[in-house]
Amino acid sequence: MSAFVRNEDLYPVVGIGENEFHEVSIILHDDDFEHISDYRSRTKADLAKLSILTWKELAPDAGMMADIMEVYYYIIMAIIFFALAFGIINTMLMAILERVKELGMLMAIGMKKLQVFTMIMLETIFLTLTGSVVGMLLGGLIINITGKTGINFSSVEEGFEAVGWAAIVYPDIEISFFFGVTVMVIIVAILSSIIPARKALKFKPIEALRTE
Repeated sequence: MSAFVRNEDLYPVVGIGENEFHEVSIILHDDDFEHISDYRSRTKADLAKLSILTWKELAPDAGMMADIMEVYYYIIMAIIFFALAFGIINTMLMAILERVKELGMLMAIGMKKLQVFTMIMLETIFLTLTGSVVGMLLGGLIINITGKTGINFSSVEEGFEAVGWAAIVYPDIEISFFFGVTVMVIIVAILSSIIPARKALKFKPIEALRTE
């Protein structure tokens, strides 16, 4: 898709001088990437005679693939959190059913329903965060390693090159991603703790104390 030619051979053919160029590529910093449309608009206003295009306009196939991958990303994250919620509910329901007598004793000595609810919710959050922190540490370590060594997709190299991508991918992730995941995990844990907590609140102290 690309041909590399020496400058001294190219200039006479295309009719440009030694210090003239037909195209200039501008690479923005990561912080500016989200504002690429605004940057393009400002640059186009200053250089109205030039054709200023974003990378998606220059490579629409790659842009479409990037947009599709972003949609897949949200779908996969939704599935993961959905599965996480069911896992939390199942784990906490089992934990509560195994501690019926203990919960009955706490309610019998005067522990209020709100306190029981808060206790179960906090336990759910701490349990979920423990697994999440371990998972994010392992994930960050793997991304850090593969970000230096690269992931080789030579088996589908032709497909990658067809949309302008290299066969070796170097993963990268921002620290802010982990903060976002942590917040989402806490929200899922709080919502998932409602069902087990309500189950615990239905226990009657006298009946719960009789449970073996």
